[in-house]
Amino acid sequence: MSDKKVTSTKQSVDTKIETRSMAVVKTPNKQQLAYEDGSHFNGDQERKTGDESSRRVPENRSVATRVHKVSSTDFALQALNAHNIYRKNHNVPSLVLSDDLCKQAQIWANKLVDEDDKSNGSVKSFYSKGQDGESVHYWPNPLATGKNIVDDWYSQIKQYDFDCPSHNDTSYFAQMVWKSTKELGFAKTQCKRGGMYIVANYRPRWGSGNFHENIPKPNKAWDYFDALNKAELPRCVVTTERKFLTDALKAFNDCRKKHRTPSVFLSDDLCEVAQMQANKIAAKNSMKSSDVPFSDYYGESRFWSSSSEVSGDSAVEKWYAGVENYKFESALDFQNDTGNFTQVEWKGTKDVGIAKAISENNETYVVAIYNPSGNVKGEFSSNVLNPWSQTPIAKLINSFQHK
Repeated sequence: MSDKKVTSTKQSVDTKIETRSMAVVKTPNKQQLAYEDGSHFNGDQERKTGDESSRRVPENRSVATRVHKVSSTDFALQALNAHNIYRKNHNVPSLVLSDDLCKQAQIWANKLVDEDDKSNGSVKSFYSKGQDGESVHYWPNPLATGKNIVDDWYSQIKQYDFDCPSHNDTSYFAQMVWKSTKELGFAKTQCKRGGMYIVANYRPRWGSGNFHENIPKPNKAWDYFDALNKAELPRCVVTTERKFLTDALKAFNDCRKKHRTPSVFLSDDLCEVAQMQANKIAAKNSMKSSDVPFSDYYGESRFWSSSSEVSGDSAVEKWYAGVENYKFESALDFQNDTGNFTQVEWKGTKDVGIAKAISENNETYVVAIYNPSGNVKGEFSSNVLNPWSQTPIAKLINSFQHK
């Protein structure tokens, strides 16, 4: 290059949206240099001038000993989308794909493969120990997709203790759903042994902050995703009529209004889970089915009728009937005869799903799923409120009306 003076520099960041997946992708930062003669240099492109000597390759440029195949954009987008599906399940913001982090991940994956090829698999250090968060994995199947990798990492949720959180043996999962992380880089490189090295970079990295705040409990249990991933449990089609659903929702909110409790919203996802549950217990003709993989995460109510003609509001009214046995002033814990009533009225519950299924005997099984779950020990007094008619002000008004 000539010795011409640089008059200004400028950093640029471009953002584009991949229309196939609606994923936001950040392109790399490029430094633009402006020279006295009006020429400029943009990122890693050649400097544009009329001087041919300025376009020659610098003498100290290194030549790679091996050409690595760069990860496809599809592979990184698969990983991004899988991350964001799981992050949504924990109510944390979606990640964006950073081209800068993808390049960083690719460089480290290439280095790991070079070392693996030279040592026949004896890689001394998996991690680059950089400032960004990092997940590294050797995967024996070179045909695996980005989603396959992320699904495997997320399965560590089965070992994660939300009541006493730490990163022990669950670092892949913890980094995936860490709330304050905003950007992802993802790359792979295949080695001579046939497998491939996967590198994910995250920014900001996990671990700086409160675990309870950064790794919230999920809406759906791992069993749900595991079954979907293994294709053992296909996405359930909600076969319950829309009128049944809307009648049930109105009944829920009419009951809650009596207790000055905010309305709940009908969730399509929760209706899907409710339909799964209803189908299962109807197939077994048993309300006591123990196959309940969602109960640790959701509240649940069940209803049975010997008739195949059941309305949505009738099931809700049956659950609400437990109000007759509930002691508002002294109730501190769950009671079997009022558990459905307290869940229907639980103030902290925001969303509900409901569905029904008909058994071979033409009996009806109805299931409602609640999120967040109610009936939490020690929280009944603040979540199950007296009906308006029993409040002091309502009694006072009533006494004047009857004089």
